[in-house]
Amino acid sequence: DTGGLALANVDAAWDLGLRVFDAAAGGLGGCPYAPGAAGNLRSGALVAHLASKGISTGINRELLAGIETMLAEGKFFAEP
Repeated sequence: DTGGLALANVDAAWDLGLRVFDAAAGGLGGCPYAPGAAGNLRSGALVAHLASKGISTGINRELLAGIETMLAEGKFFAEP
């Protein structure tokens, strides 16, 4: 969420009727041409935000949090 406005954009899009959103596990990603950029909206942040508004996603939040923790610790990446 490079600009810090992803969730505000989700809210605006929701208000316009959109119901499908894209997010990245652990916020991974970004642009290889913009070193240091913050990356993408974390899936966990999106799911938690929607839940705070009473919107069910059907996603297991505990499992997602565990996956994001493993990603942050580098446990999904192969050793070189």
